[in-house]
Amino acid sequence: MKITKTPIIDAGSPHAKREEIRQYFHQTYDDYESLFTCLKNDEAYYARPEPLRHPLIFYFGHTAVIS
Repeated sequence: MKITKTPIIDAGSPHAKREEIRQYFHQTYDDYESLFTCLKNDEAYYARPEPLRHPLIFYFGHTAVIS
């Protein structure tokens, strides 16, 4: 997992900044998605180990839908 700094948005050309933000988004999303690779099987996405929390499938899809 590569940790990167948040892009500075008030410097540089708009075209270069858009590309930097796009790359940052993709890297961040890839890092987040990699957290789910440790799940043992597909059933783990639907389990509710903590009754007050959503199943993991909610969190996996939430970022993609909201972003």
